[in-house]
Amino acid sequence: MNQEELAHAIRAACELTHDSEMIVVGSQSIHGSFADTTPLLQLSNEVDLMPKHQRANAQRLNTLGEMSPFHRAFGFYIDVVDPSEITLPEGWEARLCPFYPADAHGNTGWCLDPVDLACAKLAAFRDKDRAFVRELIIEGFVRKDDLLIRLAATPLSAAMRDRLTQWVTRTTRDNAGEGTRT
Repeated sequence: MNQEELAHAIRAACELTHDSEMIVVGSQSIHGSFADTTPLLQLSNEVDLMPKHQRANAQRLNTLGEMSPFHRAFGFYIDVVDPSEITLPEGWEARLCPFYPADAHGNTGWCLDPVDLACAKLAAFRDKDRAFVRELIIEGFVRKDDLLIRLAATPLSAAMRDRLTQWVTRTTRDNAGEGTRT
C-alpha cells in the first residue's frame, strides 16, 4: 500500500464512521513519518484503522474489509483494530504522527511513530513482522538505541523483552553500516 492508497482508505473510513480522524496502527503507519519507503514496507494490502473519536462506529469499517466490494475494487482493504489489542510502548498516543494527504478531503490519519510501530511488530514476533522491523533498521527508519529504549517501556514479560533485545542487537550487528537514513 502506498500513500495515495492510505489516503483513500482514510477518506473512505472517515466518511463511513462520521469521524474526521483515524488512528493507523499497523505497518501502513510508516507513511505518517516518511514519504518514501521501500517496496518491502509497502507489501501489505491492508490498513489497520480505528476511528479516533467515534469508536462506537468502528464496526462499520467491516464493510470495507477483506473480500468486500471495496477490496475487490481497489486491491486493498481496511481491518478494524483497537490499539488495546496491540502491545505498544507507554506514551504511544502522545507520539502519533499526523498524516494529512491533500486527497483525504481534510481527514487525518494519526500514525504510529516508527519506533512504536517497530515495538508493536516485534511484540507480535511473526516472520513478516521481523522482516518489516529488519527493513526499518537497515534503511535507517528506526535506530537501534531508540528501539531498545522504547522496548524497555513496552509492557512485555522479562523473558520476551530479553528475547527482543537480543534480536535487535543481533540484527543491528549483522546489518551494521547498512542504514541510509538518520
